[in-house]
Order: sequence, then structure tokens, then C-alpha cells
Amino acid sequence: MIAKKKYLVTCNNKVLRTNDQIDPVTSLLYHDGSKNQKIFKNIMSINIRKEWWKSWIIDLNHQSTGAHMRNVDDIERKTRLGFLKILNTTTPSKSGRMPNLRCDLEVYPDYLALYNEPGKYTKTLLTAPCFYLWDEKFDDYDGLLNAIKYNIKDKLDFYKKRFHGVKMIISPDYSLVGNIYSTINEGRIFDSRLVSLWFTNELGIIVIPNMTYTDESSFPMMIDGLDECKVVCFSAMSCLTDKEDRDKLEKAIKYTVDHLKLNAIIVYTSTPNDDKINDIFKYAIENNVKIVIPDNTIRESNRRKLNGKS
Repeated sequence: MIAKKKYLVTCNNKVLRTNDQIDPVTSLLYHDGSKNQKIFKNIMSINIRKEWWKSWIIDLNHQSTGAHMRNVDDIERKTRLGFLKILNTTTPSKSGRMPNLRCDLEVYPDYLALYNEPGKYTKTLLTAPCFYLWDEKFDDYDGLLNAIKYNIKDKLDFYKKRFHGVKMIISPDYSLVGNIYSTINEGRIFDSRLVSLWFTNELGIIVIPNMTYTDESSFPMMIDGLDECKVVCFSAMSCLTDKEDRDKLEKAIKYTVDHLKLNAIIVYTSTPNDDKINDIFKYAIENNVKIVIPDNTIRESNRRKLNGKS
């Protein structure tokens, strides 16, 4: 079975949900099809395949030492694997170690709002919240990841309200650390994919994968499950002042461009100097990948300082 979630891209480059409409004269957004007009085009579908992780639940049932539990919800509760329902909305990567994501956009974010800036989540119609903060700011005990894993309904409701109205988002940036067990880093990428699937399935948000790595050995893990993604996002913060970080970023960019069929890369950065960023991403540019540098709070502040304004 294939379930489809559709998003519409209008003539004036606005991303909408299926029932949202824009008045062609006033450009005002009307929800739930309350205004009838005919300017929609370029339908982009996200195909979500079902059933692939159902066998895990069956196996859990067969492995039970007691009587078989016929209620799947009961099995999931007892095994703390209720989040398999979310993973069951996609297919496994070729390696079988990551869930597949899909991201294919024809318009891109024009503003990136940090997780701790909920007032800016809908600053523009094309604003994308992002998670470029220390993990403690968004991944504490009451964080979204735990709410998903343990199906904490009041917390899930809280996050549904927090991200209400968001059209697109950058996947969570759970920190990776060098010189530790690779399975820990792999688990953090997996967690990011799990939260991404929740955003898509529960809120209808388009998720742009965040590219994260420690060194070249982690590059295959970085792109695992992203074969159907034509847009990704990189953070280019520390590389502006650290040569080693820049070298690693440029290698990560090259690896990503060489292995994925990209149309665009979104860049989170603090510098208002686009030439600096384009120089770092020149390999992508040379391979016909569009570099998109949305504004954000820090970048705006640095531009004002550069222009001599407070």
C-alpha cells in the first residue's frame, strides 16, 4: 500500500498544503480551500510505503515467553517500541540501518529560525525552523524525541502546537562526537530520521535533511537513507574560522554531491558575505547544485553590524 501526502507549489513560489489556497489578486493565504481559484501547479508528492516494519512486531510476538499477545498496541507498549508505527511509514535504506527520507522541493526556505525562536517559525511562508543549538536546548527529558519514543501524549500535543503552521523544517541536529562508539553516532542520526518522519506524518511538514558527520569515515552513514532527497542542509558556522573544520566540510560536500542527485543545498551560516559561502561550496556549484543561503537571526545581526547599524 502506498499513501500519498501532497504539497502544492503555486505560481508565486509559495509552498502550501493540499487544501490551502492563495488569492491570485491579494496573495492572501486561505486555509481548507475556503477561497476557490486555479493557479496551483507543480504538484509534488511524498510517497510513503507501508508495512515494512510490521514483521518486527510479528517476531516480537513469536519470541514472547508467555502467551501470545494478539493486541499489537499491547506488544508495542510492553516492548517500548510504539515508535515502530512511525518507522512503518517508510522503507529501509539499502543498508537496512536507516529509514528512508524523501525531499524534493522546487522552492526553498528564505529564513531559518532556531528551535528556541518559536515566534519566528512562521516569520515568512517559507521559514524553516532548525536545530543548530546545543542538544540540551531541544533534547532534554521533555524533548520531542522522548515524547515520540514513549508516546507521551501531552508532550506530543505540546509539540504539535509549537510547530503548527510550519511548512518545512530542517531535521534535528543531534551532535555527533569523534572517538566514541560509532553506534552512538549512528543512533543519533537514526533519532533525527525518526523525528523527521514524525514531522511529516503527524504535521504534514516537509523535512530537509541536515547533513552531519564527524570525519570521512562517517560520510556513508551521513547519506544513508537519503537516496530520494534532492535538497539537503549543511551548517557552515565553525568552518568560517577553523581551517580543519572547513576542510572536513568541503570533503563532506563533495561526498554528498557525488552520491546524491541534488538540486540544491541549504546553508545555515552567520556571515552575510555570500561569496565566502559560495567559495566553500564551489564543488557543488560546479556540479549544478544551487546554493541557498537563507537569513537567520545571527546573519541579520552581523549584516547590521557590517553596515554600521545597531
